[in-house]
Amino acid sequence: MSTPLTTSNVNNKKLKLHQLNKKLSNFSEQFSTDIPPWATAMLEIVNSVMDLCKDILTNEPEQQTTEKIPKYRFGDPFSASNKQHNPFLEQSHFTNIINNAILDAEEIKSKSKRVVIERAPENVDITSLVKKIASDCGVSSDLLENDIHRHPSRELSNDINKKPRIVKIPFNNKKSRDIFLYNFRKCLKQNPSLPQFLTARRDMTRNELNILYNLRKQAFSMNQVENMFKYIVVDLSIITLKKPQPLKATKNK
Repeated sequence: MSTPLTTSNVNNKKLKLHQLNKKLSNFSEQFSTDIPPWATAMLEIVNSVMDLCKDILTNEPEQQTTEKIPKYRFGDPFSASNKQHNPFLEQSHFTNIINNAILDAEEIKSKSKRVVIERAPENVDITSLVKKIASDCGVSSDLLENDIHRHPSRELSNDINKKPRIVKIPFNNKKSRDIFLYNFRKCLKQNPSLPQFLTARRDMTRNELNILYNLRKQAFSMNQVENMFKYIVVDLSIITLKKPQPLKATKNK
């Protein structure tokens, strides 16, 4: 049951908002320069909550006067038309923003323990493949085998998009996830029977994915200009290969 909003607890909440805003401001100033790309999404959440605090604190309703207003002078305060304008009765838009920020933080936490495999053919036994690599990496005990799944689901007969669906691989902890990612390419090379064109990355938020896709486009364009396979994207950075290879010539049909 929610606590009624009185003058006392409203002031307490405002004081907490002031304190939160100060902490967030210090955090934002400290990490807003030279932060690693993966921290961008979290910083956006911090800035959003900080802006929310400022909005609430700088747009406070006028203090109530001591004048006693007749109960129904402006209509029934409990009618549907008045409820939607009553800040103490409605579900605040600001509250929704805070809740979404908290959910985003939880999402980032859960994603920190997941791997995403790309380009895995639909007919490949992905569970067996992942178990083999996890075993070679020494992290099979932390692999959540039953939660491995392709995402998003779609009809396999869809001829419009033939690109294989990504596969999400969860682990019990971030350390095992990182070990799997670090050794993924080496394990593939040690097992020639496994598809060698697979790629693996950490699970990312929507903001991070937008950055990733833009970086991939940049790397592709740079390779086309030099007619060399020279630039690749690792996590959220463009890396220059020490031994670039000529691009494969496309066949004119």
